[in-house]
Parts: sequence; structure tokens; C-alpha cells
Amino acid sequence: MSPIDPILLKKYQMMLQNEKIPKNEQSYFLKWLRYYLDFCHKYGFEKTDTNILHPYIDKLDGFVKSPTSALRFILRFFMVR
Repeated sequence: MSPIDPILLKKYQMMLQNEKIPKNEQSYFLKWLRYYLDFCHKYGFEKTDTNILHPYIDKLDGFVKSPTSALRFILRFFMVR
């Protein structure tokens, strides 16, 4: 996995705190952010592309139980900016 841009990471962590995501759950949200960014890079999506949701979920389908809260948070982070 590629490292997360430090500025993006700081903004994401601030949003986690602002949304009152418990500290013990923040690593889970960061893990899914890394997966999301890797997916965007691998398949040529912009991280703010609203069309990424369905391909990303389709890719996850069958691999993992849907991390619904983390995915919603990630999408809100990139779409609200």
C-alpha cells in the first residue's frame, strides 16, 4: 500500500475527531481509507469521483463483510470537500 499523503491524512484524522469517531475505531477507518485510495490508484479513479461507489463496492463484494460506516465516512470526506 502506498503511504497516505500527510496533508490528506491530517484532514481525515481531524474529521474523525470532529465526527466523534472513538479512538479505538479510528484505525479501522484509516485502514479502509488506505484500501479506498489504493483502489482509486489501481483502477484510475479520482478519489472525489462520485461514480466510484458502485465499482468499489462490487470489488469488495465477496471479499469482506461490507464496512458500511467506514465507506460512508470516506465518501463523505471526499465528496463534501
